[in-house]
Amino acid sequence: MHYQIAIREGLEQDLDSIARVLVNGWRTTFRRLLSDEFLQGMTVENQVERHRRTMLAGAASYFVAHSRQTDAIVGFVSGGPIRHPVPRYEAELYALYLQRSFQGQGIGAKLVKTLARRMVVQEMPRMLVWVLAINPNRAFYERLGARPLTTNMLKLGPDEVEEIAYVWDDLSRLAAPVPELS
Repeated sequence: MHYQIAIREGLEQDLDSIARVLVNGWRTTFRRLLSDEFLQGMTVENQVERHRRTMLAGAASYFVAHSRQTDAIVGFVSGGPIRHPVPRYEAELYALYLQRSFQGQGIGAKLVKTLARRMVVQEMPRMLVWVLAINPNRAFYERLGARPLTTNMLKLGPDEVEEIAYVWDDLSRLAAPVPELS
């Protein structure tokens, strides 16, 4: 079945679906790359509470991709003011996840561009995103015009992994309107 996908503002009632997309995304993307202990320790309930705190704090923006036919959420993006200062960058893309069956259709790019427009409107013209170096999808950000800036080590359960900060020095181009997905 071909689904028509729409992007809308994420709402508190979307948090369970957001958490499910995130947990499933980690478990499928990082299976055999991160420890089973860490991946199985991620729960929908913990992610609901984590994202509820972020969403209700008011500074973050959430956008969801949902099927027009079923209204099921197939992906989301969140972002806002940078959480750990990096000189010159005001905004941060906090999270981007899509159900695997919806990847490669332009939905992720549309979500990132929607967030970029919000950041530009909020006078945050430069953005970064931290991406695990082992993430097989990290070239996605380069295709959207981001460039690697710096690296950091991150402890995830028993694993220590490198993360890369990808940056956009001018979001205005990324924030340009894009056509509707069908």
